Amino acid sequence: MKLLLTNDDGANAKGLNALYQKLKTIFDCYVVAPKDNQSGKSQSISPRKDIFIEQVTDKVYTVEGTPADAVQIALSGKLIEKAQRVISGINHGANMGDDILYSGTLGGAFEGRFAGNVSIAISLCGDTHFESAATVLVKLLRMLPLDTLDGHLDLLNINVPDLPLHEIKGFKITTPGRRHFPALLTIERSIAKLGPPGEVSDNTEGTDFYAVEQGYISITPLCLLGKHSDKITQELSRVENLQI
Repeated sequence: MKLLLTNDDGANAKGLNALYQKLKTIFDCYVVAPKDNQSGKSQSISPRKDIFIEQVTDKVYTVEGTPADAVQIALSGKLIEKAQRVISGINHGANMGDDILYSGTLGGAFEGRFAGNVSIAISLCGDTHFESAATVLVKLLRMLPLDTLDGHLDLLNINVPDLPLHEIKGFKITTPGRRHFPALLTIERSIAKLGPPGEVSDNTEGTDFYAVEQGYISITPLCLLGKHSDKITQELSRVENLQI
C-alpha cells in the first residue's frame, strides 16, 4: 500500500518523522509536507501564489504552503505516484472537539479525501510519546477494513494519549466533544493577540475528550454529509476489541 504523509507542524517536526520512520519499514511511504509550521490553517489553500517545492530525498518533499497545498500537489500525480491513503500527523497536541474546524492536520487529511479513499489524521495529546502513536497507527492500518469504508467516510480522526504504549488502555470509537468559544487574549494599539483554545465544555462519556482522559485512544469517524453511519459503525466496531 502506498501512503502519503503530511502534517501541519512542518517537515522537521518530531511527530512526522517518528511516523515516517515507523511506516516506511512496512509500507511504501512518501512525505510531502509544509516546510514551516502551518498550525491552525485548516483546509486553506494558496491559489494566488507560486508554491516552491524542494526535494529532500527521493521520497521526501517540502512545500512552502499549507497542508492542503501539500496534499493537493502530491495527489496531482506530477510529483509522486498517486497514494492510496493520506495520513496527516503525528500532530504535536490534541485535535479534538471543535479543534477539527481549525486544525491544519485535519485540513491535510480532508484534502486527501479527494483521492477517493479514507484518509487519517493522527494527533498525540502531548509532545513526548510519539512512538506510541506511530505504533498504534501501524496496528490500525493492519486490521482496519479501510477498503470497505471507501465512499462512505471522509476520514478517521485519531487522538492518542501521551502515554507509554503499555499504559494505554485501548481504543474507543467516539464523537467530537465541544469547547467554549476562544477569547481574545489582548488588544493593544489596534493589535490583537489570540488566546489559547477555549476550555472543554463537553467531555461526556462517548466523546473524544472523555476517551483520552480515561487513557484510551479516540477514533472519531468524520463524514461531511453524515451518510452511511450504520455502515461505518459496523465496520469500526471491531477496533474496540483490538489489544494494544
